[in-house]
Amino acid sequence: MKRKNTAKKELLVRIASHLIINASFLSDLGLYRGKIGVVLFFYKLGRYTGKNIGGDVKLI
Repeated sequence: MKRKNTAKKELLVRIASHLIINASFLSDLGLYRGKIGVVLFFYKLGRYTGKNIGGDVKLI
């Protein structure tokens, strides 16, 4: 069971790294192929891990 969790965490880290590098090249704003989907992924990842991934967000 521990091996399965480790593999899952490694996969999530790889996906997050890929998105961090490539998200700025997205031109679509959509949920499935755009920036909203990236934001939703990082939100869900933060809830899953219990860590604040993006830092503080200030709304102007």
